[in-house]
Amino acid sequence: PALPKSVTDAGVLDSRESRNRLLEQLSRFPPARLAIACDPRRSPDRGSLALLAELARNAGATRIWLLQAAPGQPLDAQRLGDWHEALDRLGLHHADTSPLTWLEHGHD
Repeated sequence: PALPKSVTDAGVLDSRESRNRLLEQLSRFPPARLAIACDPRRSPDRGSLALLAELARNAGATRIWLLQAAPGQPLDAQRLGDWHEALDRLGLHHADTSPLTWLEHGHD
């Protein structure tokens, strides 16, 4: 979605270099709020969950946005349940709606 000027898009973390670069930046300049969009069609593996936990440790508050499937592509209910359970174990707030209002203003 289009982002307000007060919100920065850190991009897609699809390589070790991009992950390390963002973690370094967040450790130097921790954000008050961090929203992380995740594709729940992928399994919540240990590496992804460890990254989410590490990213969350570098922010005042974190929310996980579990993206909707593209039109015509169903979400696997079991996999979505796996995501919910894993994020609950990590203590990370998650939803399937955009957290942009929270991200920009600190409330929904």
